[in-house]
Amino acid sequence: MTTGDKAWDKRFGEPKAGKVGADEISFGGCGFLQNCIYFNTTDQRAILAGGAAALAAAICLGGPAICAVAAVVSAVAFVYLGNRGICSSGRRLRVTWFPYVGNAQCV
Repeated sequence: MTTGDKAWDKRFGEPKAGKVGADEISFGGCGFLQNCIYFNTTDQRAILAGGAAALAAAICLGGPAICAVAAVVSAVAFVYLGNRGICSSGRRLRVTWFPYVGNAQCV
């Protein structure tokens, strides 16, 4: 599993399954001039269990640009997961955060 961003993967390594936190949250490109954040299955469970604020704080460790939208990204993830449930087959939840926030889907 990679973030799609070779520079990020080289610097921070691969996300590890089963852990929640800044070292496990993936950031990367997801289209032409788009940036996304990816939540693994453990992160998705934490969001549904009320851990969206803690994940937003962990997201802020990704830098000031993502920190500015961390609460909105967490809210989008919470609403998506509340409506559709955790992504099946170990897929990650991808939430677009640049150039706009709001598109969420399982990938």
